[in-house]
Amino acid sequence: MRTAFLRQPMTAILAAFACAALSTPAMAADEGSVLFRAFKTFRIDTHAEPAAVQAAAAAAGAQPQMLPPPPAGLRNEAVWVVSLDGQSFKLRNWDMTEPGDLIYGVFHRSCQVLSPAGDDAGVAAARQWAGVAPDATTPNIYEFQVNGDAHTPKPSDPDAYSTTISRGVMWMLMVSPDPDRASLMLIHFVPAGSP
Repeated sequence: MRTAFLRQPMTAILAAFACAALSTPAMAADEGSVLFRAFKTFRIDTHAEPAAVQAAAAAAGAQPQMLPPPPAGLRNEAVWVVSLDGQSFKLRNWDMTEPGDLIYGVFHRSCQVLSPAGDDAGVAAARQWAGVAPDATTPNIYEFQVNGDAHTPKPSDPDAYSTTISRGVMWMLMVSPDPDRASLMLIHFVPAGSP
């Protein structure tokens, strides 16, 4: 059965909460956090590619979860439960297309690591890893573009932003520092025509 976080529409998640190749600009981040290590193992190191995430989950002995049929606009959904250092996490991957995305001809490829407990160190490490300032109005959202080995802020100009998306280098990190259930989500804005 899906938990509440699995039923949130993408627009609600975006309002509340990220390759060419993902770099690791903040490896000084606290990798002692189990949550951040899970995020690195299943999200950063896999570049959030579904096949790579599935392979990493299988290698870690993750248990796939049965899901009901997805709602309209959501596809390629997969959920696993995995244990790392004795702590259980939920991993979730999905692709989402919404009408508004057609402006840029893009869909969201999203992946999430959900902890059953709070993890301030893990959330702080992910913020540091993002390498950019948070969104001015929503401090738990970090949008960045991947340029070589660096994460740089998203373009402020709408046309430049559209171009960045079409190049496939636009990402978003969304953190949830809930003291009872922390989560880290990485979203790739995938250009139209991508598999």
